[in-house]
Amino acid sequence: MRYLIIRYKLVPVIDRPDYLARINCKTHPELCKSFKHWLIENNLVALATLFEFPITIMGYGQLRDIPTPYALRYMSLKTFFPMVANQVPTVELFFPWPQRFTLGFQRMWEQVSWLLNVRLNVDIKKIHRTDDGMTIDFEVPQQNLNEIDKIQVSMDFDYLVLACPLTPDVFNSLGLPRNSGEEYISDNIVINPYCMTTYWVDNMIMPEPIAPILPLLKRGKPWAVARQFQHEKNYFTQFYTRPACPRDKHEDCDGAHEDETWQAIEGGEWNAITTAEWNAITTAEWDVIEEDVKEEVESLIKKLGGKIDPTNSRWRTYDKFTYFQHVTSTKISDGYYEKLESQQGVDRTFYVGGVTDFELVEPIVKHSKYLVEKHFKSTTSG
Repeated sequence: MRYLIIRYKLVPVIDRPDYLARINCKTHPELCKSFKHWLIENNLVALATLFEFPITIMGYGQLRDIPTPYALRYMSLKTFFPMVANQVPTVELFFPWPQRFTLGFQRMWEQVSWLLNVRLNVDIKKIHRTDDGMTIDFEVPQQNLNEIDKIQVSMDFDYLVLACPLTPDVFNSLGLPRNSGEEYISDNIVINPYCMTTYWVDNMIMPEPIAPILPLLKRGKPWAVARQFQHEKNYFTQFYTRPACPRDKHEDCDGAHEDETWQAIEGGEWNAITTAEWNAITTAEWDVIEEDVKEEVESLIKKLGGKIDPTNSRWRTYDKFTYFQHVTSTKISDGYYEKLESQQGVDRTFYVGGVTDFELVEPIVKHSKYLVEKHFKSTTSG
C-alpha cells in the first residue's frame, strides 16, 4: 500500500511522456539514484525481492544498478497492482494487464504498416544531411524471375526520425556521421548483455510458464526458464543467461578485457557495458561464451529431468542480445535527458525508442505520439 501511495503521488512526474527530460539533480535529486537506494529511503526495501522478478529477471539489471526513474516507469500503478493482486478473482476485470498479442507481435506491426508507405528489406548505405533536408542512399532487392538483384536507390526527405538504438555502431551502420550532440547521446549509452537458448524439451513439467531463479546465480548460468504454451502440448522452451566473460573459465582467454568492463561493480558481478565494449569481444571469445552457455543449459535440463528432442533442429537456437539501452543514475543526475531533449530537431533529426523512454512498447509508443504532436502538429491535423 505504501508503494501504491508513493507511486500515485509521482504520477505527474513519472507518467509524462517526456518525464526523463524533467529529471536531474536540481529538479528531482531524490530520483537520481539506484532503485535499491530509493526503496531503502522510502522504507520499501521489503519489496526488493518482489521487484527483482519483473526487473532483474526480465533483464533490466540488479536493483542496485537500475536508475529509479526507469524502474518507476516500468512499475506503474496498472502494472504493479495486478502483479501483487493476481490471486484476487475479479482483479483482471478492472486491471486486464499485461496483455498478450495472441497472433504474435509481428502481426500487429504488419497491420500498422498496411496504412503506411513502408519499405521493407532495405539496406541503408548513407544518410546525407543538409540544411534543407536529407538524402538517403539505400539498396533494395529486386526479383527478376529466379534471380534477385540489388538496386541502388536515393530518396530525399524533409526530416529524419531515428526510431532505433542510438548507439555508435547503429550510426555507423546507417552511414550517418554524428554531430556533437549525438556523440554525447550515443557514447553514454550502456546495455545489458544476455543470451537466449531454446530447445524442445520433453519430460520436463513446469507448474508455471516461467521459472525464474532468485537470488541470481553467477554469470554463465541460466537465470530464467520460460515455456509459454505447454498447456497446448508445446514444449518449446527458452533459457535466459547472463553471459560470463570467457576468461573466467578458460585459460586461453587470460588477458582479455583487462579493463573494468568485466570486473566487479559490486559483489563480483559486472552489469552494463557499452556497445563498443560489446563489439570488442572477439569471435573466438563469443564461441567460448556460446559453448559455455549451452553446456550450462543442457546441464540444467538434465537436473530438471528433461530430455532434448533431437529430431528437429529448428527448435534449437542461440541468440545474444544488446538489451536495455539506458544511462547510469549519474548521467540522469547530470541532465543527460535534458540534453537529449534539446537535441530534438537539430539537423532536422528526431529521436525516439528505448533510450529516450524505457524499453517497453507502450511507453515508447506514447512518447512517439508525444514527439509527433509536439514537433509535427501541423501535419497531423487531419
